[in-house]
Amino acid sequence: MVNKSTILEYDVWYICSNPAMNMKAWNRAASTIKKRGGYARSRDLRAAGIHPSVLPAMERGGRVVRLKRGLYALPENKTRDERVEALLAVPGSVLCLGSALSYHELGTWEPPEIYLAVKSGRKVRIPDFPPIRLHHFSSRFFSLGLIERTGKGGALRVYDAERTICDLFRFRRSLGTDVAAAALREYVKRRSRNIPKLLDYSQQLRISGPVRQALEILV
Repeated sequence: MVNKSTILEYDVWYICSNPAMNMKAWNRAASTIKKRGGYARSRDLRAAGIHPSVLPAMERGGRVVRLKRGLYALPENKTRDERVEALLAVPGSVLCLGSALSYHELGTWEPPEIYLAVKSGRKVRIPDFPPIRLHHFSSRFFSLGLIERTGKGGALRVYDAERTICDLFRFRRSLGTDVAAAALREYVKRRSRNIPKLLDYSQQLRISGPVRQALEILV
């Protein structure tokens, strides 16, 4: 019996060594990836009728970047966003804590990793790139404050400012009280602030005491 990996290796070699087939297949795959916002999963390309051996050949030729198993991006894509790549690498995840804070431009903390939340109990394989810090949030409140926005590289799932501040207070012992306080201080200065929503979230997340105490000092 012929090993499937041996067949795939032969296909990759054949595509790489056949310039006409090479360019035709690569251009078709690249066009499909562009239509999907610069990112695509191998199953998406298979559904578009592109042979499974094309992507490994393109990676070898420097025409695509493999972000993780089954997930690829175009290297020349100027709109590539590591946050989008992280969300694609961990389906169902949400930008949280430091990454959500950066998205809302609250405070000065810019963590080197991308902070993602997934539902409690879920096992996730984290890719080597981009760097990701994973947090498990309760399924009961996982959707609280979740919003979807369009970034420069694609769709972003992120917690709103009020949920983010509450989460910073929830994790204040590990992240630092100063980070949560700085974010809240900037938040209350904004015309778009929604204190009732913030207090409602803090009540649901059982962090109302510290949030109210900090607000009393600032307001």
